[in-house]
Amino acid sequence: MAVTWKRLAPIDDVIAKNLLTQQGDVIYASGASTPAVLHPGTDGQVLTTKGSGANPVWADGGAGADIAAQTLSWLGL
Repeated sequence: MAVTWKRLAPIDDVIAKNLLTQQGDVIYASGASTPAVLHPGTDGQVLTTKGSGANPVWADGGAGADIAAQTLSWLGL
């Protein structure tokens, strides 16, 4: 049985062309297979998740939040 591969360039992706309307847009799966777009948040916001059953959201990073220190702490370093 022969297998045929076709290379798809992201610029040619119909879904991406229809959903990505601004710089910074993020595509994510909403529900089982429906793609959705999350537009950019405001300055200082961070991308967060509420778990596997929820969509990603932008949340305030906190005043003076030290993301590097928080990441090292989360990693146990």
